[in-house]
Amino acid sequence: MRILAAALVLVAACGGDGVGPTPRPTFTTVRVMLADAQVRAEVVRYPSDGLSVAGIVCRPVAPGKYPILMLNHGGWGGLGGELEPTTSSCVGLARAGWVVIEPSYRGEDGSGGTIELCLGEATDIRLMLEAVVGEPFADSTRVIGLGGSHGGCSTLRAIVDGLRPGRMVAVAGPTDWAHTYRAIVDSIPNATGDRLGAFEFLSSEVRKYLGGTPDQVPAAYALRSLLTRSASLDRWRGKLLIQHGVDDEIVAVEESCALVAVAHGFTVYHVAGDGQVVTTPPAKCTASGLTWSAGPLPSGWPGSRYLVIYDGLGHGTGQAAGRQTTDALAFFTAP
Repeated sequence: MRILAAALVLVAACGGDGVGPTPRPTFTTVRVMLADAQVRAEVVRYPSDGLSVAGIVCRPVAPGKYPILMLNHGGWGGLGGELEPTTSSCVGLARAGWVVIEPSYRGEDGSGGTIELCLGEATDIRLMLEAVVGEPFADSTRVIGLGGSHGGCSTLRAIVDGLRPGRMVAVAGPTDWAHTYRAIVDSIPNATGDRLGAFEFLSSEVRKYLGGTPDQVPAAYALRSLLTRSASLDRWRGKLLIQHGVDDEIVAVEESCALVAVAHGFTVYHVAGDGQVVTTPPAKCTASGLTWSAGPLPSGWPGSRYLVIYDGLGHGTGQAAGRQTTDALAFFTAP
């Protein structure tokens, strides 16, 4: 996700339409991170579900309306280095002509509430966008967004909950937390070292925030499932690209395939390790029954729904990471 955010410095064009809920929430400035001749970057607070949630807004200071770029971070440890102007992608992207917004999510960076895993975080995403679109420096007709992992599924949940239309890219987001949890637990016996530690930590965190295992609290897992909400995904008027790697050890690739299989209107592609598009399904997606399109990927991305699966891509890493970034940029900047 950071690679793609850095690459977006090179472009400043996007598209979207629609209106959001009323009345519009507003944000208040908590701390000015940076204010110079080009950019103003602020740590802000905004209301969400009766909570006060933190976030960052970075923007050019020259008069005018600028396109909005929303970055929905992965994990649930807050914004980290994004809160420091010397390491913040938010600042760099604002210098390139974007209004950049980054929600911390509830339970992070001093925000109210607790971490919910792709539930209330989606509300935080939707309402932070609404808090910015009415500002005089923001162009509400040009909205794009990127979310990976926890930010990917929270982006998808925000879409089904009524996110303002735009162009969104969701990368490797869990669509079925029961499946995610069981896959992580099943990986523990064969893992060692850092991989073992990561799997044990993640499974423990999921149990903590959802209240137990899928067998103990099935309703908590079902509440977060996107598979039962495909009709709302179908109704959303924006454009969506879902990306996932075959080698993802944290969120299995079949989760994105399963979501697309119950939704409508998706064009699906499988990109092999050599970069060529193939019509054979990834092994873990054979049960989804999807029809895999012949290549190449569409240069103008004229459709509204895409799924692209990459060989050689893990959970944000791997030899195909650069290819994934290039495709996301092309989707964002298509007419």
